[in-house]
Amino acid sequence: MKKSLAIIICLILTISASPGCSVLSVGETHAEYFGYVNDIKEDANLVFYEFPSNARIFDNLMQEFATQRILPVFDVSTVFFDDGELSARFNVLYNNYFSYMNLWENRVFAFYIGSGISDEAKKLFYEKFSESLPGIKIFVSSDSGEGFDGYIVEQGDTLPQRDVIFLKTDKENLSSAYELSCSDSRISGIFLEGESGGIFADKIIQKNVIDKDSVFAPNVKYFGYYHSGGFAGSEPLYAEVAAMGNSNLAFLEGSTVSELEKALIECSENGFKAFFYINFFFVWKNREQVLNDNWEEVYASYKVLFDKYGDDIFAFYVDEPKWNSINEESFRTATKTLREDYPEKRMLAVLAVPSLGKENASYFEFCTDLGYDYYGMQSEAKRMEYLLLFSETAAYGQDLWLVPWACEINGATEDLLLEDLHACYDLAKKYNKIVGLLPFTYANADIGTRLGDWGKGFMEYSNPESEYYMPELTAEHLRIGKEICGY
Repeated sequence: MKKSLAIIICLILTISASPGCSVLSVGETHAEYFGYVNDIKEDANLVFYEFPSNARIFDNLMQEFATQRILPVFDVSTVFFDDGELSARFNVLYNNYFSYMNLWENRVFAFYIGSGISDEAKKLFYEKFSESLPGIKIFVSSDSGEGFDGYIVEQGDTLPQRDVIFLKTDKENLSSAYELSCSDSRISGIFLEGESGGIFADKIIQKNVIDKDSVFAPNVKYFGYYHSGGFAGSEPLYAEVAAMGNSNLAFLEGSTVSELEKALIECSENGFKAFFYINFFFVWKNREQVLNDNWEEVYASYKVLFDKYGDDIFAFYVDEPKWNSINEESFRTATKTLREDYPEKRMLAVLAVPSLGKENASYFEFCTDLGYDYYGMQSEAKRMEYLLLFSETAAYGQDLWLVPWACEINGATEDLLLEDLHACYDLAKKYNKIVGLLPFTYANADIGTRLGDWGKGFMEYSNPESEYYMPELTAEHLRIGKEICGY
């Protein structure tokens, strides 16, 4: 027993006296990231993983990583490159993956390009992805030239003269890698090809440089009903909608500056931030909508409202602009003007399904947010098809919105409306590019001076005294809206 104890004490003394032992104290390492190669563990904030050869597998894998609350660094060397150069199918591959990658952009840490690939090919990849997916870093092997976001040094390789370096090591050399991270401030992280990072992993992870509660929480935080301000000159519905306590945004209703000012005041008094339609920019001419001849004068009259009630306006809004034949040059001029004059405000356009697709992306360049609407039964495959087309359209880093079906149009039943609401919410929780849900619609189509085309709205479905009352749908709208808004 005494002999065993002596051995233990000896080991403790040996460890405490060993060179570099002081690096075991908290905070002395410069590294902020730790991950395993092809393995997900709790004592890590990254994982180094081979990029999948199929876009749907990528989507499934990202779902697994999100569930495990870990950010991947994907080795893309074998998918996008052949014989040291960009693959001849690069554009095809890029298009196949882009819709999924755009949806997951905020939860991919980096792409990695290994050795044996020319610097020119790496730079072409970097230029393409840093422009279209700026939230994803591009790492390269240590033998690469300048101009990338980070460099991964394989065990035994010489450290390059670069600012951001990650070490890749095995278990046997982990201690040395960790010690190097204490003496060299350029070392940002360590990847381990082994079973356990032990105390080294713990010391790095304790820095909490990645706030997992924030990164992996759903980003959906906005909920509001179309026609919450009424329809076609009806009485405003803000107070009625506010009484449900499940929304934080509302749409203004009005056709003149004075009407909209009154609506802004009432909207704010009921606790809502407002969507402000920008239809005043456009007039019909030769079967399309173009800028008013005096649009700058008209715009100036509205700017008085924007400047006076700026805190009450959440976003500028336009509904299905391409589908409603707003000329592209006119639309880009209007949205560019608003972005330049009010850079702090969102610019949201909601698209009709025929407007989805990458060929329409430039039309919406100056929109900060995009949504799309579809009112009818959808299979899971069809819903995903539309979502991917939508993601292609949002090629300028826009936040995304979904529009749950909440009206009588196209043979709505309670089961169908519930299915659509749940599907939208599930997608919003999965893909954190989706920031809000805007159910269409609250008002009935017949409450104003003209008739809408959607029949009954949620005001009817949520009314216990109506023959159209849908109790389960009402309960789910209240629950989901409150969860999203944090009420």
